Amino acid sequence: MLLCEASSTLRTASVGSLLRPLLDRYSASSVFIDPFSVSTAESLHPFLSALDQKPLVLGEVPPGKGRDPRLLLALGAGLGGADRSALLLGPEVGRDEEELVSLLHASALQFRDTTALSQGLAYFLEQAWSEGGASARTPEDGWKDWRVAQGLLSRGTLLGRAGLLGEEVKAYRELLERFASRTEPPFQETMLRARINLASSYRLLGQHEDALREYQEAASHGLRLQGTVGEEGAVRALVLAGELLSERRRAKESLPLFDQALGILKSDEGTDLEEWRARALLDRGLALSVLSRFPDALSTFGDVVDRFGSRPAGKLDAEVAKAMLNRAITFRELWERGKALHEYDQLIARFETADDPEVFEQVVKARINRGMLLGELGRREEEIEQYNEVVQILEGSEDATMRPWIAWALLNKGVALGQRRKYRDEVASYAEVVRRFENFPEPGLRVPVARALINEGLALMRLGQDEEAAFAFDQVLQRYSDSQEPSLQQLVASARENRARLPEPSW
Repeated sequence: MLLCEASSTLRTASVGSLLRPLLDRYSASSVFIDPFSVSTAESLHPFLSALDQKPLVLGEVPPGKGRDPRLLLALGAGLGGADRSALLLGPEVGRDEEELVSLLHASALQFRDTTALSQGLAYFLEQAWSEGGASARTPEDGWKDWRVAQGLLSRGTLLGRAGLLGEEVKAYRELLERFASRTEPPFQETMLRARINLASSYRLLGQHEDALREYQEAASHGLRLQGTVGEEGAVRALVLAGELLSERRRAKESLPLFDQALGILKSDEGTDLEEWRARALLDRGLALSVLSRFPDALSTFGDVVDRFGSRPAGKLDAEVAKAMLNRAITFRELWERGKALHEYDQLIARFETADDPEVFEQVVKARINRGMLLGELGRREEEIEQYNEVVQILEGSEDATMRPWIAWALLNKGVALGQRRKYRDEVASYAEVVRRFENFPEPGLRVPVARALINEGLALMRLGQDEEAAFAFDQVLQRYSDSQEPSLQQLVASARENRARLPEPSW
């Protein structure tokens, strides 16, 4: 028997209400706890004891009870306290419970943020249909084997969500090795998904060549399958492999993969894979930009906007907004500043009221980039006003991902004030960046804070305040000298160079 716990009371309550009738139908003399999560078992021991007075036994599922276990008991949120629920899986499930097992499997996948419940149910699916040797097989063992494969896939997926990447890799590899000889479509589709997930696990582990190999294997696997599942798997694998190559600054190698994915999608005019089509086009445009093929990049970003811009609000808005933002950036690279400014204005007007955080972030980026472009055009007052608008819009936001954009807006405002020779206002803007964000742990805030300190020091030098300038440079050296981040290392070098130009402070 397995035990798993959840903290999501709302979701568990709905599952528990469906399964509550089982409470009166089954009983057990003891409760066996999966050693996979001993800490969970120990934390729920008082709860279990209070529930039904049954003894708690830590150990393996008893021999003979793992092959065909019975769902013994399901408990909703109301049975064990406001913030806990438990699910007990017991021996000797009858065939009439197979549908209920499927329901539990589907329910488990909803608990994406609950490690113990997810792991327990995935583990149960594997154990529930483990083969007992060739002599014990029945005509239905093929179906049971597929449930084992599904259990391993779920187990790997949910281990990954729990951050246990090494264990996740083991689950996928076991699935692929165990069912390598099975050619039936359900097994092939399950193994395709496992291979893509395995590649993504390697990617998170930093094993990039292993990830690329598995993505390529998955793409070939998907192309051998018939139907939408194979096609989607091939496209997904190709796009993810291309994105990994782009991240590794291998844009020239990524471009053929995006083109191959788009070639597969040419024959599909339906909507099932539209998200991947938009993503592949957007990635292709970004790769072309990196390769300085700006006219081709403009054309590709335009394809994203033209093809998906007329979708209902919310459908692929993020891809359209990203395409518009990058089209504006590309116009700027081509020194077509009027077109770039128009594109930023169009993006802001279209999506400024968007609720989607990802879309809203593109609007914020557009506003900051628009301010920089106004500065290049000599329109400094408008530039400063644009940065003030960004700070005002984001002021009080509870979204931590927005903090770096406030910092960059204030930093850019300081630069613009310096261009206007308003040095004291410039210093005040940099000081505000440091005051607001110096104690936040997010990596995205370290660079703007360090940059603000250096700019503050330079501005203070222009004002003749050498001691204060030295203090600003010293702050960079004290805080970031040990950092291995390349951008911070460059800023530390700049601070050290500027500090060397100043006399030692008198204090």
